[in-house]
Amino acid sequence: MISLDQTTCRSWIKEMLQAAGTHQEAAHRAADIFVRSSLRQTGHHDISYLPQRLELLQRGTIIPAGKMELLFDTPAFSRWDGHGALGEYNCSLLLEKTMEKAKQLGLAMGTVRHSNHFLAGHPYGQIAAEKGCMAIVWSNTDPCMG
Repeated sequence: MISLDQTTCRSWIKEMLQAAGTHQEAAHRAADIFVRSSLRQTGHHDISYLPQRLELLQRGTIIPAGKMELLFDTPAFSRWDGHGALGEYNCSLLLEKTMEKAKQLGLAMGTVRHSNHFLAGHPYGQIAAEKGCMAIVWSNTDPCMG
């Protein structure tokens, strides 16, 4: 079993992502998702993906400076463009914005296009539960996935 100092780990991941060019908010949100995923100790979709993310940022496959853009908005639905940014940033920001809507109406839905892999789905459900919400999070993927 691995002992994980959450504060140190979040800070370290955030610094690594910012050194790779991500903006502060993206690095902060992604670090939180990486730590939450790692604390589950399933051995995948966690901090073990950080070297891959850093490489993809360096190559420009993931856009380091990418920021979400609101494309369409109603009281219960929003559609965003992630502009190739970190999936962890895009999904956690989308979750936050969608929960704000759901707290007003009881139910809301948000979508994001032009995003990237967002690690495991568990952290997003955990964040929602901590805020008194329920979340269903999914993504498209390669055809090899069931």
